[in-house]
Amino acid sequence: LINGRLDSAYPTIHVIEPRYYGSDKAFINYHAIKDDYGTIIGWQNHHKLAAILGRHAIRHSFEEVYGKEAKVIIREEVEMSEQQRKAYDQFEANAILELQDEFLSSGGVGGVHALRCRQIMQHPETFGIEHGEVNGKDQRLIIHLVDHYNAQKPLIIFAVFQPEQERIVELVNRVGLRPGLINGNVSAPQRARVDEAFRKGEIDVMVASPATAGIGFNWEHVDHIVLTSLDYMDSSFVQGYRRAIRGVREKPLRITVLEYKDSIDQRIFQIVERKSEDAHKVDPTREKLKLRA
Repeated sequence: LINGRLDSAYPTIHVIEPRYYGSDKAFINYHAIKDDYGTIIGWQNHHKLAAILGRHAIRHSFEEVYGKEAKVIIREEVEMSEQQRKAYDQFEANAILELQDEFLSSGGVGGVHALRCRQIMQHPETFGIEHGEVNGKDQRLIIHLVDHYNAQKPLIIFAVFQPEQERIVELVNRVGLRPGLINGNVSAPQRARVDEAFRKGEIDVMVASPATAGIGFNWEHVDHIVLTSLDYMDSSFVQGYRRAIRGVREKPLRITVLEYKDSIDQRIFQIVERKSEDAHKVDPTREKLKLRA
């Protein structure tokens, strides 16, 4: 029920008993922490929400049913390419970047600024950056792909942006492995066919977005997941790696998170950790994620 924000639980609580809060505005006034501009920057009074859900809901955690998750989370810090770093630092400092035929700007909007920084990191080729260079995440990903090629073992790669996913598919082909792709451009029937091929061993590497492949797939035959980028949701991270934890594992699942040094990646990790901590305060069975050093 707690999915990134405490108010994600409000509709359910309102159905159970409207008198707890009366309205969504009252919920926000009681639980939200706002800055001087009215933007929600945090949450408070978790104990009330925990008491309400404890009274009306029963939740069986993964650990209660199957035991402690067998997983190991590994952060791998890498460097941007020289051109990529120059473009990233220029845009981060000035909120504008001169490209070959146009200017890339955030328009003074914080969310757009963060998105542009992430795009420069995750698919710089879209903006004509990296002429003949290979960025650090691709270099590290190639190492993992070669390892899986030699071991003849399947791999899952989660990435947020579609251009990023498409570039990763090209990397998989270049190494000599057979890729599968599940994202928003792939229809539901085609997703089912790709899923079946992956489980049968006809596909070696599944490239997917957390939004489309985070639920509904059972890939317990996989021992390694690589995340080249994260969205801002703790639930996306957990649901993504749990595609390979469908019950009790005989071997711990290796979860590799790629991270650019001195980048917005650290801020994203912080947000994901904070959201998992908010969920934990309401429901102690929810794990507090630890992604930063």
